[in-house]
This record gives sequence, structure tokens and C-alpha cells, in this order.
Amino acid sequence: HDVCTNGIGYADLLFEIHDFDVDTVHYLGLLKSVLGAVDTENYTYGELFNEVNARTGGIAYGIEVFDDAQDTDAFRAMFAVRGKALYPEMDFMFSMIREVLTTSKLDDTKRLYEIIARVRSRAQASLASAGHSTAVLRGASYASPMAAFQDEMAGIGYYQFIEKLEKDFEQRKEETVEELCKLMKKILRPENFMISYTGEKESLETVKKLAASVKAGLCTE
Repeated sequence: HDVCTNGIGYADLLFEIHDFDVDTVHYLGLLKSVLGAVDTENYTYGELFNEVNARTGGIAYGIEVFDDAQDTDAFRAMFAVRGKALYPEMDFMFSMIREVLTTSKLDDTKRLYEIIARVRSRAQASLASAGHSTAVLRGASYASPMAAFQDEMAGIGYYQFIEKLEKDFEQRKEETVEELCKLMKKILRPENFMISYTGEKESLETVKKLAASVKAGLCTE
């Protein structure tokens, strides 16, 4: 998107999700909270946080859902990595994204439990404070495949999953690590990858090269 952004590049790296099995969706909800919050090959999660926030406008991990104007039952879901940075720092931002997507240490179960406990606590507070929208989403989930996906990924369905996972974590910690690793290999793949970029035209060629370098490091097994 060729827009005057005063020297800031906005990049959305998107990975299309094809598997909407309930268990997969639950772990997708957890994965977006884990990435960027665990150690990687070259950084502790504290160092990662400080570096990213000192040199970029932030990198966020989440799920984007797009409905279909022609078909009320159809939708597309993407695992999204959103980042923004000044043009001279784009190289650094993409290297940080590559670091997180390819070297995150998901087997640190102590840190994993801390994240799950925090997610459960925040989910409980947000569901209660936004009871009206929580109820609407839950109600819509019985008739809309897109709402059902969103409920299991961030609504009551997800809260029930994360609450049980926190309670039974000691028994399920190895299974949780295995599921998260499997999910990353299944979704973060070159054939699922696309990028949406907003900035001035002169920055486009650099971003194309940086996006290609991220794509080259993705899982192909």
C-alpha cells in the first residue's frame, strides 16, 4: 500500500490457517501469547522485549479473521505477525521476527506455566468486564462458523481450555510443548505465507528482500 507514512514501514506477515479442529484452535490461541514472551536462541525474553521496543514500534502476534461478503458461512483465518519500524530499522525488525518464528524455546515449561497463568487471569477479567460482547459471541457461535472459531480462540471456549490447562499443567506440560511445536511446523510454512506492507514506494524493494529472507527460513518438512 503506497502511502505517505513519514518514514515508518508497517508490515503484516500472515500465515493462512487451514485446520479448524477445536484442539488446534485452542493451541493457536495459546501460541499467539507465547511467541515473543519466551527465550530464543540469541535472547532471553526480557532482552527480546527491550530490544524490540527500543528499536521498533513493537511486534505483535495474533489471529486475523476475514469474512466472505458472498458467503456468510465462509471465512479465512491468518496467524499474523504485525510490526512497524522506521525504514533504517526494518532490517532489525525482520531479523527479530525471524528469530522468534524459527528459534523460540517452547520447551521452557516453567515460563510456559507463567504465561498460561497470566493469560487465564487476563481472560477471566476481560470476559467479565465485557459480558455483553462475550455473550453475543457465544450465542453467534452456534450459527456462524466464524464466530465459533473466534469463541474457541479467544472467547468462553478458549477460557475453559486455558483454565483447565492451568489446573492440570503438571500432567499436560509435555503434551502442551509438543502441540505448540507441531502447530508452528504446520502453520509457519512458505506455502501459507503472505505479506501486507504499508509505506512509501522507495522502501518496497528492501521489504521484499527482507520478507524473502524470513520465508526462506520457514519450516518445509
